[in-house]
Amino acid sequence: MAIPKDLQESIEQGQVIPFVGAGVSIAVKRKGLQKSLFPSWKQLLENACKELDANDKSVFANSIKSELHLPEPDLLLAAQRARQGLKGGLWAKFLKSQFDHSKDDVEDESLKLAKLVWELGSNLIIPTNYDRVLRWSCGDSANLAEWDIEAPAEQADALRNGAKKPTIWHLHGQIDNASDLILTPDGYKFLYPEKEGIEGVYKAALETLRSFLVSHSFVYRIQFTR
Repeated sequence: MAIPKDLQESIEQGQVIPFVGAGVSIAVKRKGLQKSLFPSWKQLLENACKELDANDKSVFANSIKSELHLPEPDLLLAAQRARQGLKGGLWAKFLKSQFDHSKDDVEDESLKLAKLVWELGSNLIIPTNYDRVLRWSCGDSANLAEWDIEAPAEQADALRNGAKKPTIWHLHGQIDNASDLILTPDGYKFLYPEKEGIEGVYKAALETLRSFLVSHSFVYRIQFTR
C-alpha cells in the first residue's frame, strides 16, 4: 500500500510520532514457541478470571465472564471488576505476571515489527502498552530515555526543541510501576476527563499530548491524524 504523500512529507520532515497499540506487543513471540508473549485484552481478562478463581473471588470472575460473553463487552468495566477482586498486592502481582517479561523470553525475529516503528525516524514513540518491547527493539538503547505518564520538565523541553534522543513516553504507564498503570475506567478518567472544565490528575501529560497533536502527525496502524 502506497504511503500518502502528505504522510511521506511529514515523515521526511520528522513531524510524525508513532502511537503504538497492542498489536506491536502481541506480535512478539515467546522463544521457542509460536505463541504471543503478551496477552490481548480479552486474554488478559480471561487470565484475570483464573487468578480470581484461584483466590476464592469467583463472584468477580463470574461477573467478568458474563461481560465477555456479551456481543459488545465493556472491556474496561471488566478490568475494573478484576481490579476490585484482586485487591491490594494481588492486582500488581497479577499484572507483573502478564507483562513483566525478560528479553531472554523473546524470539528475536518477532521484534521486527517494533524495530520498524523506530525506523519511521521519530525519536519519540508513544505506546499505550505497558511492556518493554520498544525498549528491546531500540537500536540506540544506551541513549534511550523513558518517560512516565508525566515528566513535565522533559516533556516541556521536547515541545520546545524536539526529542534529541530515542524516547518512549509511557502514556498509560509501564510495568516497572504496576500500581499506576492506566488500565481501568478510573485510571482513564485521571488522564482523559469526560467533562469539560474538570482537570484530570495528569493535567501536564494531557496538555503535552494536545500540543503534540497540533504540531505533529500521529501514525496509528496505517492511519494518521493531524
